[in-house]
Amino acid sequence: MFFSTSCKIMKKVLLPGSIMISILVPSYWIQLYGKVAPFGAGYLK
Repeated sequence: MFFSTSCKIMKKVLLPGSIMISILVPSYWIQLYGKVAPFGAGYLK
């Protein structure tokens, strides 16, 4: 219920911000994160 009532400004900032970050970040950063994330999550491949 937190996001549905009181944080409309936050929602209006976070959604476009996350979309812009996903567009502007170089693809090798995303690939690097994909390789490192399993270790942070506790999974080892």
